[in-house]
Amino acid sequence: MSLKPSNQASDPDVGEFSLGELKPSVAPPAVEGVAVETEVLPYKLPTPLSWDAIEQGFCEIDFVFPGLTAGGLGMLAAPGGTGKSYMLLALASSIAMGKPLLEDWPACEPTKVMVYFAEDPPDIVHNRLRHLLQSSWVGDAKHRQLLRENLRVRSLVGEDCIVAHQPKFEQKWYRTQFSTAVEEEATEHRARLIMFDPLRQFHTMDENDSGEMTDLLKLMHGIAFRSKAAIVFAHHTNKNATFQGAGDAQQAARGSSAITDNIRWQGNMVLMAEDEAKKFNIADDVRKNYVRLVLSKSNYTQARGDLWFTRGAGGILLPVTLTEVGKPKQELDFGTPASNIPLGARKLTDNRDV
Repeated sequence: MSLKPSNQASDPDVGEFSLGELKPSVAPPAVEGVAVETEVLPYKLPTPLSWDAIEQGFCEIDFVFPGLTAGGLGMLAAPGGTGKSYMLLALASSIAMGKPLLEDWPACEPTKVMVYFAEDPPDIVHNRLRHLLQSSWVGDAKHRQLLRENLRVRSLVGEDCIVAHQPKFEQKWYRTQFSTAVEEEATEHRARLIMFDPLRQFHTMDENDSGEMTDLLKLMHGIAFRSKAAIVFAHHTNKNATFQGAGDAQQAARGSSAITDNIRWQGNMVLMAEDEAKKFNIADDVRKNYVRLVLSKSNYTQARGDLWFTRGAGGILLPVTLTEVGKPKQELDFGTPASNIPLGARKLTDNRDV
């Protein structure tokens, strides 16, 4: 979908994105001899929480991933070239098929997932999805059909996909037609998860400005909250954190700290280090085919261990179980032939005490 001005000839200052049905936050300019009436709607506070309901018991929290609630906002942070797009597909396919990445992850029914790639053209995304469809992670005909039904993927290369627009001479940021369309589709199809890759392509704000980043994430959180779908966006880590070996820290995300502060779930991707390769008896020449996903921020659940992924055909990231040398092996077989996994690796792993 391409967004164009609703009437650029009469309103040249609108720019590329029409505000649609949004009302201006300031009164229109006065015209001599013409009375101007502006509608001022009073703000109504939300309904207070009910103490009667509180006394009856706890609310059941709906988790999409450990720590990421339905209607919540999360981030996947990693250096460029690590495979963020592939990781998003791994996470998205898990929800679309109702197939948890790990046995202790929350079980869920197969449901709709919407993924938006703003940097990868359609043919590239097409091939990635074909590799995913043919992978051992998807497996049988039942899961392939669930993927076809529930995973809705779009390439937005060449499209106007900015989620926030600031009219000239105004301080406030408004939703664009694109963000409204995303919210409406997610609501209509009852999507459980929305993914944006990467964040930088969906806004024109200053990533080092805490105020602007707070406004951006408030707007995105609004889309998630109203549609009841969790949102996860991919974002780059800063170079210093990567060079210093701190790519798995919360503070590794590029730009203002307000980005991390305003989300409730963060996953960081890091390539396998030399000492980790030795621990799992992985040859050094293939260790960069292994990626660790660190849940560096999870506000609503206890801390969890790391997840390991290995690259399959076409670069697709597949969950893998790694066993330390000298420790008892734990096998969680999800259909991958053992001959396809290097020594020290086992399909779908976590390496942690639960």
